[in-house]
Amino acid sequence: MGSRVAPLVKKPLSGFAESIRSIRSTISLSGEPGKNKVVAITSAVPGEGKTTTSVCLGRISAMAGSRTLVIDCDIRRRRLSNALAGRAGNGWLDSLLGAGDFKTAVHKDNKTDLDILPAGKSRTTTKDVFGTKAFVELIAWAKQEYDLVVLDCPPVLAVAETMIISSRADAVIVNALWGETRAPVVRNAIATLGKARANIIGVVLTSVNLKKQSRYGDASYGAYYQAYRKYYAE
Repeated sequence: MGSRVAPLVKKPLSGFAESIRSIRSTISLSGEPGKNKVVAITSAVPGEGKTTTSVCLGRISAMAGSRTLVIDCDIRRRRLSNALAGRAGNGWLDSLLGAGDFKTAVHKDNKTDLDILPAGKSRTTTKDVFGTKAFVELIAWAKQEYDLVVLDCPPVLAVAETMIISSRADAVIVNALWGETRAPVVRNAIATLGKARANIIGVVLTSVNLKKQSRYGDASYGAYYQAYRKYYAE
């Protein structure tokens, strides 16, 4: 994952932390209060920082005092599980395949009060686990127990099951790598999610170079970054 994850906890008043808070605020303010409890984080293609966004959003939420759970739904790569729950035993996928109860597989983040539900030890399966009644029950349980549930999903243009996961979520956020991901690719990802009737509430630009962005026009955030910096503890 990105180098921003650990400093987020050490520098909660940094500009980066504030950008994650903005995402959390957008989730809270989109729709009726408490409506968007289950949020899926995806991207068009791999390498756009969706797992970093998922973890940081989860940690910021937990640091604010909200009961927060992040679920690793990228069962092919499992970057979230490996990074934050590498020594954990069974995960939610093991439970869906008949090995134990997913409630006992919740792992505590060693940096915050964030709860993590790793994929587990079971390898990638050809079964449609996301379309099962058991997965629906998992989401229903998480929604009842937590204030915010973050689903770290695979890239939607790479893995078809992301459409199913997104349809289970209350809201969806699409990551795009600043200066790299082309607009037609993002539009294609949004159109694909639209087929699943996903509630897309925004696109997050990752790895933004504010110095370069400031050259693109006075209306951009980057143009005023030097003035904003006094509010942050970098």
